[in-house]
Amino acid sequence: MANTTGTMGKGSYHFRNLKLLDPRHDEIRGGYEVLVEAGKIKEVSLPLLLVDGNPLADVTLLESEGKHLAAIMKGGVFHKNRLGR
Repeated sequence: MANTTGTMGKGSYHFRNLKLLDPRHDEIRGGYEVLVEAGKIKEVSLPLLLVDGNPLADVTLLESEGKHLAAIMKGGVFHKNRLGR
């Protein structure tokens, strides 16, 4: 049974009840247009989450306080790294 008592659980519960995003949505297209301007890709620094599994097929992988996250990187620094196992 999934843990929905923590912050991660409440967030992923919300995502389970949303329609999955696809490239046709304006939000995604708008974000792409911000990153690509005049034919050049802008440099950005975003957090990186590596999920052990496919969160598009099973969004509950984002629950359980990061149990299924293989790596978390923010600002170029690993805050969790299970990749070397």
